Amino acid sequence: MKSFRAHVAALIASGELDGSIIHSHERTGGHHVTTFHGPPIVASPRLSVWQLLSRRVRQWRKMESEELLGKSVQAVLPVSSWVLNRLISCYPELSGRFTRVAWPGVHPPASALEIGSRSVSNRFLFVGKEFARKGLADAVRIVDAYCRLSGVNATLDVVGPSIQELPKEIRGANFVHAVGWLQQIDYAGYSALIHPAKAEPFGMVVTEARRVGLPVICSDQTGAGEIESVGVLVVPLDQSPEVWASGLVNLLARDMAKEPEVAWSWSDLVDLHIRE
Repeated sequence: MKSFRAHVAALIASGELDGSIIHSHERTGGHHVTTFHGPPIVASPRLSVWQLLSRRVRQWRKMESEELLGKSVQAVLPVSSWVLNRLISCYPELSGRFTRVAWPGVHPPASALEIGSRSVSNRFLFVGKEFARKGLADAVRIVDAYCRLSGVNATLDVVGPSIQELPKEIRGANFVHAVGWLQQIDYAGYSALIHPAKAEPFGMVVTEARRVGLPVICSDQTGAGEIESVGVLVVPLDQSPEVWASGLVNLLARDMAKEPEVAWSWSDLVDLHIRE
């Protein structure tokens, strides 16, 4: 990272980029605008005392501060309010600078073929290689509660981790199927996406599912849940599996939730940059 920063600094010093607006989403210096994608490292609860004392982490924290507060920086664009609130908490100096939530977008479906034909029921989807942070254990409990509430046998496909990576108690649930990593997900093959994330700065899987009409139930710790959407139900993370299951029943009853929906596109993001 330090080598990359040095190359960027040399390019800027050469004058080749004079007159340009320099946008970065890396720990560079000399940029004018930065898009910030994740929680700040200074607020990470996953760092041990030994990690905080490590040279690598100290360097990363220094570079993070320079990315946000460097002399050249005129705008900081976090990808959600979830991220913005954590940035302001860790870097109070940002409150006096231009900050604006800039959600990532999705492209509208190119054709009806991309949307597919949804005729399945009670087949649910979980997506996430980092399955613990994205709430897989809760998703399993939610589907179990849904089965008891509705009286039907539902399944949960887990995309991302392999079966060997999953905890024994999750592997032992007969309605859970580990699919592993997929290059492309067949969203049309499912009834809903379940995303009870514990900490999700944005969550592209939410907007990617909605663009082809898959209903989504997600936690209030998911940045993408901020985007107003008829097909997304946001549930407080601390609610019981029974409350989530009841919400899932209500979500599946909404016909509009099964229509393709692009509430925020890449074109909208471009317009935000041009306008503001």
